[in-house]
Amino acid sequence: MRILPLLVCSGLLACQADAEISSTIGACLIEVDGTFDSANDGIIDVSTAREFDSDGRPIREQVDTDGDGDVDRFSVYSYGDASDYVLFERFEVRTQKLLSSQEQSFDEEDRVILRTLDGNADGKIDETTVFSYTSEGRTIRTVSTPWFVPDGMETVEESTFGPHGITEFRSTKGADSRRIVYTYNDQGRVQSTDHYKSQEHTERFEHLYNDVGHKTQTLDTVYDDEGEHKHLQTYSHDARGFITGWVMDLDSDGSIDSSAVCSFDDEGRMLSEHMDDGNDGSIDYVFSTSFDEYGRVLHELNDGRLVTYHYDCE
Repeated sequence: MRILPLLVCSGLLACQADAEISSTIGACLIEVDGTFDSANDGIIDVSTAREFDSDGRPIREQVDTDGDGDVDRFSVYSYGDASDYVLFERFEVRTQKLLSSQEQSFDEEDRVILRTLDGNADGKIDETTVFSYTSEGRTIRTVSTPWFVPDGMETVEESTFGPHGITEFRSTKGADSRRIVYTYNDQGRVQSTDHYKSQEHTERFEHLYNDVGHKTQTLDTVYDDEGEHKHLQTYSHDARGFITGWVMDLDSDGSIDSSAVCSFDDEGRMLSEHMDDGNDGSIDYVFSTSFDEYGRVLHELNDGRLVTYHYDCE
């Protein structure tokens, strides 16, 4: 079984893809090809193809997990008549065996309110997640019972919002609790985030901005039994305010341990980032994006993951 070309959708739509295909795309998308070269040696390890219906919704996904050109796993999406639910089923190709299934239900605002998972295709619900929202549509509470957690231990995640955005995120799973607290400056930009595990303060991020609101530094402080460990990241900008690069001091000794060079177009879209992890003069990570004359993404390269988009109209 070979991966087939994708005849996707026509008309105006926005298609959101998965971890390998991660950009929001505009009109007239007809084909998406995703490949992953884990070693950056020119050999494709994984390839993914996704097919959409005329409404821009995914209906089928095919995955070659070993790079031999044959489909090893495929997934099928089904939808309710009023788009009030979606069923996602994953199959093994050779035997056509159902591996897992997930169903989502939506409210009248098209927000997910219930998600169920049969993780091993035995016909039993292994995980249930319930979502709650504010009147503005922000997710404020999710309650789930992950199927891989012993005894079906419940996980509760809650968020609190203020005038500038989220102010606190809380996650509780049995006796394990985690919390993130956000503060903002007078201009509404995130000034700090503090991370807690149970009652222990584990990490703090502090952000500095220049007079026009561009972030200039991020100080990451990690707390453990040996004390504090500080990592300082400093950003540079061009006359347009776009980031041109950054340097990072990982051990507070004043030396550069990693760095990156970035480029943006006049619309503020990132075109490339090249990172030297170790400050040894070699490039260890590359991200790049190209656009057509209508501003639509043509290619994305992200650390060995290459995604190509094709369109059928101007």
